[in-house]
Amino acid sequence: MMGLVIYSVIAWLVLTVFFSLKKKLPNKINIIFYFVIQIVQINIFTITSFELKWFTINKNPVPFISVIINRDIILPVLLLLFVNMLFSTKQVSKRIVIAVVVFIIFAACEYLIRLLGFSHNHHWSPILYSAGMMIFSILTARLLMKIYSKEKKVYDGLSNL
Repeated sequence: MMGLVIYSVIAWLVLTVFFSLKKKLPNKINIIFYFVIQIVQINIFTITSFELKWFTINKNPVPFISVIINRDIILPVLLLLFVNMLFSTKQVSKRIVIAVVVFIIFAACEYLIRLLGFSHNHHWSPILYSAGMMIFSILTARLLMKIYSKEKKVYDGLSNL
């Protein structure tokens, strides 16, 4: 039960920080980015846990809900926060600090699940998963921004009808 409380508080904190900060990316991009991250995470989670058995999830309701809160709220919003903060500054030192802090929080959330016994690793590295999802997030956000800027150029000229 304590794990559910911990993950609920972490989710609340991450959501509070995300909604209180000014976002660099437009709302459309943030929404699409969230859904892309969700699709990727759910597929990775399903393939690696249920099919490949790289880690196993505790099937009891409270631990399972904690894992779902982590996967569906904390990690995607943390990645949204990461790309918005990363694109809001041009200073390399700030970008490095942002990346390191988000990486530590991301990896800590993944390790806490294992520490509480909600999941057991067999051939899975939370560190590699955290780094991989952060790199994927940067690439996805850049791609979405390019698509958005092209769409904006095309449709802004037609709005004078």
